[in-house]
Amino acid sequence: MEFTDDRDEFNNDSLDDLPETETSTALVPRYVDILRELLTEGFTAVKFFKKTHFSYSMRTDAEKALRQALTHVSAEDDDLGEPAKSLLAVVDIHLKASRTEKFWASLRIKEEKDRTCRLEELKQKSIHVQLNVIDEHIHVSDESKMEFTKSTMEAPNYNEADTIGYQQHTNTPKKRSFKEVQNVHETSSGDYTEGEEDENYSDGTEEGDEN
Repeated sequence: MEFTDDRDEFNNDSLDDLPETETSTALVPRYVDILRELLTEGFTAVKFFKKTHFSYSMRTDAEKALRQALTHVSAEDDDLGEPAKSLLAVVDIHLKASRTEKFWASLRIKEEKDRTCRLEELKQKSIHVQLNVIDEHIHVSDESKMEFTKSTMEAPNYNEADTIGYQQHTNTPKKRSFKEVQNVHETSSGDYTEGEEDENYSDGTEEGDEN
């Protein structure tokens, strides 16, 4: 069984391979299995935190999970019980080692970058959706304008039609009275006009007076 010094320099690039982080300490049996594996291969607090996948915001829960796992293994009567008991006695030293602190600091920076990237992606998606909505409004507006222009060009000119109708109405021959029609007929037949009839009638009267 090998123990690795937690004061060794921490490699920040190793954080890139970390999977999604844990959100609780409910899975204690799994933490116990991880601790047993590390006690056999070479334990460090950083290795334990990497394998348990806690986020930076849950550092306190991660440290609690390590203590619980050490307590559980140290109580067992096997070849890993004594090493776990020894580690439990100095666990605070491992938790505050420079390598452990660098791990949490690097994890915090990585999570902040990931959060910034996610927010930027959401912002870009929101802008894209807004642009699509604007384009759709413009398209609908253009179609409405085209339909209105087309209907206006195809509609009849009611002012022109009214003018033509008015002209036809004013050019219609005026209806004549019966007397006017009779006078026109007599004039066209060579008979005397209404004025001549009055003159002859007057002449006859005068001749009668002379007799």
